[in-house]
Amino acid sequence: MVTVTARALSRATGLGALFLALATTTGLSAQERYGSFFLYREADPIDDTNLSRLLVEGTSDSDVGMPMLVWQCSGERLDVYVDAGRFLDSSAIRVQYRLDDAPPSEPGLWPPSSDGNAAFAPRSVVTELAARARPAAALVVRVRDYRQTDFTLGFPLDGLAAGLDALGCAAGG
Repeated sequence: MVTVTARALSRATGLGALFLALATTTGLSAQERYGSFFLYREADPIDDTNLSRLLVEGTSDSDVGMPMLVWQCSGERLDVYVDAGRFLDSSAIRVQYRLDDAPPSEPGLWPPSSDGNAAFAPRSVVTELAARARPAAALVVRVRDYRQTDFTLGFPLDGLAAGLDALGCAAGG
C-alpha cells in the first residue's frame, strides 16, 4: 500500500496530485514495488487494455511541486513522461536529459500534457530512453517553461529494469 504523507500532498500538483488523490480516496495501492518505483496495475474496464503505470518521485533544483517520472502503458505501447509538478507550457516543451555520467541528449521539443504540467517523450525517444535507462542509476531532466526558465529534475532509476519488465508493455526497451 502506498503511504501518502502530508508533505507529499502539499507538494503535489498536476498528474502527481491525481495519483496521490487516487491513492488516498480509492485505496489504490502499488501492487508491486521495484526499488524506488511503484507499479500501479490498471486495465480498461471495457476491453482490458493495459493502462498500468510505473512511477517514481524525483527532486528539483527549485521549490516546485512533486516531480514524477512516469512510464505508462497504452495497450502495447509504452509512453514516458516527466511531470514537473508545476505548469510548464501549453505548447511544445524544451527537454534535455542525461543518464548517469553519459553525455546529455540533444535538447528536443516534447508534447505537453493537457494541463501543461508534464512533457511526453516523443515516440522516437521512448525506445532509446527505455533501453539506455535500464542499466542506469539516475536520470536528470532539464525542462524549460513558458517564461524560458529552466528547471532541473532528478530521478533515481534503481528498480527500473525489473519494473519495466513487470509493466507488460515495455518489450521494445
